[in-house]
Amino acid sequence: MYRLILGGFIGVLTIMTVSISWAAPILIAGTGTESGLGSFTGTMNYQSTTSSTGVLDVTLTNTSASGFLTALALNNPGSLTGISLIKPPTPTTFNALGLNTNGVNGQPLGSFDFGASTGGNWQGGGMPSNGLAANSTATFSFNLTGSNLNVLTTNSFANAFSINEQGASTDSFLAVRFRGFPNGGSDKASASVVPLPAAVWLFAAGVVGLAGLARRRTTV
Repeated sequence: MYRLILGGFIGVLTIMTVSISWAAPILIAGTGTESGLGSFTGTMNYQSTTSSTGVLDVTLTNTSASGFLTALALNNPGSLTGISLIKPPTPTTFNALGLNTNGVNGQPLGSFDFGASTGGNWQGGGMPSNGLAANSTATFSFNLTGSNLNVLTTNSFANAFSINEQGASTDSFLAVRFRGFPNGGSDKASASVVPLPAAVWLFAAGVVGLAGLARRRTTV
């Protein structure tokens, strides 16, 4: 029984590794930078369709205790000439922002190039309840046009950082806006990349623990 479970784990881990290498998604997470109210987890995944077109999927889960995720902003890795939101999440009140170099005001996290929002800009606008509620998940799919998009990877977007008010590069590649907390509270959060090996080993530790439990049960 133990060998069967361990063999199954190795098989699952192998499949995960192959899948990870093929799809190349990036795990991301963020916490509130101003009020400590907003937080999220998610993934980013880019795939080119031709040398001049591609699709960037940003899947976000609002892990805040309350409040709504109302906007997100990203940066142009250098070769984009146009963007559109081709798969609006539910609710469908999100609209595309950009493409405009440093045209999305995400301060204090920096100025960004494109994104999506429930209002007319990243900062606010519209009812907060039109956004993504706490404990809800949505995928924002951006249709991208440009040149040499077939050489871009998901890491290209994770390495494209915003510009602060002094004109210097920040360490923020994705900014998320939260509104509608109790008493009118709001927050702004920046994404960090979750190291994939850590995520894999966390999964492995859980499976090995289950294998040990199964072994103890079979030997009792």
